[in-house]
Parts: sequence; structure tokens; C-alpha cells
Amino acid sequence: MSDVLRREFLAKTAALTALPPVLHALDVIGDGNPSTIADSLGELVEHYARALPSLPPAGAYDELLAIRSFSGAVLDRTKTPRKADLALQCGRLSGLLAIAAQNLGQHATARLWCSDTERRGDEAGHRELTGWSHLTRSMIAHYQRLPHQAADLAAQGRRYAPLGSVAHARLSAQYMRATAVTGDRAATAKARRQAVAAMCALPTSVPESGVYAITPSEDPPYTATSLLLTGHHHGGDLPGYARSLLILALAQAGAGDPCQAADTGLTALTTGHPTWPTVKLAAQLTEALTAAGPNASTTTYSTRYQELRHAFESPTEPSR
Repeated sequence: MSDVLRREFLAKTAALTALPPVLHALDVIGDGNPSTIADSLGELVEHYARALPSLPPAGAYDELLAIRSFSGAVLDRTKTPRKADLALQCGRLSGLLAIAAQNLGQHATARLWCSDTERRGDEAGHRELTGWSHLTRSMIAHYQRLPHQAADLAAQGRRYAPLGSVAHARLSAQYMRATAVTGDRAATAKARRQAVAAMCALPTSVPESGVYAITPSEDPPYTATSLLLTGHHHGGDLPGYARSLLILALAQAGAGDPCQAADTGLTALTTGHPTWPTVKLAAQLTEALTAAGPNASTTTYSTRYQELRHAFESPTEPSR
């Protein structure tokens, strides 16, 4: 970076945020070389994508803002073939800023960064960035209780993110949840089939932590939640479904409805093949129902729980 550009950048950024040490390192290592800076920005994007969920939102936003300002200044002065690479990293940083702003509850700011993500993605010829930005937009709509808008945004995003990508799988899962919130069972069932297909199309190795990750599973994220939202209380062998029901039952017990909690808990314990984490949650529900006092529903649930616990404590205990 030239001395003139550095002074311009420092003057612009000082009013926004204190320069973090990572930016000084980037300046020294890059030494004005766009290729080196692009590679270093790629490393930083990977770091923040993994670390963002565990970082203080405000601090993470300030650091990302400073780095994005730096990278934008470099991009504006770059005429080399690496300009597309710099544009891509700027877009990825804008995507992270959108997520950080969303975490702070700054939805208008998040939308602005989503728009910049899409512009830089177009500039770099990387359409998947637009898919990720639509996921952030859809999540914002979801938390603003706008399920139809959330579903539309997720559906649009899938058209940009190719099948087999983490972005496509995450968008498919989000679309399934959004349709479930609308109460459209037929659309949710179709969305679930599409989400399962998206999970099956993933490569054998995918990021499993961070904001651009997904946990490999037979079932897409939000499957249990979607089934609960559409009133399906029979998840078969669906992994995690029984645990989701027990979490719901604990909430019902906490809200002072032990009968409903016991009924929901009983459904959980008669669903599929319970695992050890399910038994541990079932024990917590038993304690909550015991404190509420006996009735027919809680007695039936307690009997089923004791049978299940005995099965796990027997010499032929199922695999954990």
C-alpha cells in the first residue's frame, strides 16, 4: 500500500474504529502487494468465519469493519489480474459483517452489507456469495416474524448457490423451516424432501463449525423444529426429534402446564429408539413433573420413563 493510500485509509478509518492489531499485521505483511494482501485476506476470512459465533459481536464487527475498509481501499487502487480475488475477499468480508450486524440486532445495517456482498460477488464472478447473503436476509426476516418473506428469500438464494454446496444445503433447511412457520404442511413436506436431497449432495468433507458450516447428518438442520411447527408429533427414527420434544415438554412444564408437558414427553419416549442424551433430558422432565405434583398424565409418563431408564441400566444396555 502506498504512503498516500495508507494516510487516506487511516484518516478514513480512525473515525470509525480503533485499528486492531490484525490490521497492522495485514499492512506489514502485505507491503502494498495486492496478491499477498488477497491471500492474507483469505486467511482472515477463514478465521473469522470459524470464530465469529464465539466472539463478542460488537468487537467482531469493529475488527471486520476495519479490515473491510482496508481491503476496499486496496481494491480501489488495484489494476492487476488479482482484482477479482480482492473483490471476492471484500465480498466475503461484507458477508461476515452482515452476520455480525444481524447478531447485534442491527438489521438495516446487515441488509446494506448483504447488498455489498452481492455486488462484490458479481464483480468477482462468484454467485454463491449472493446465496449466502440471501440466507442472512432470510434469517433476519425469520426473526422479525415474517415467514413468507423468509421463505421467498431462501428460495431465491438456492438459485444462486449450486447444489452440493453448504450454502445450498443451509438455504434449503432454512426454506423448510420458513414454510413450516407459515403452517403450509404440503409445502413443508416438499421443502423437506428438497433439503434432504441437498444434504445428500454434499461432499464427504464440509466445514462443521463456524458461520459457513453445516453438520453432516441424515436429516437437514431444523427438521425436528419444522415437524413440531406443522403439528407432526411422530418423527419415527428421526435423530434429535425425541430430544426436541423433550425440550418442548420442559418449556411446557416451566410454563405451568404439567399435563401437556407429560403428554409431549410421553410422545418423545415412544418415538423411535431413544439414545442416552434423550434419557438424560427425560430425567430432567421427570424431576419437573414430580415437583408439580401427581396426576394421571404425569404418572403414565413416569412409568414409561422408569421402563426406559431400566433398559439403559440393564446388562444389555443399548449403545450410547
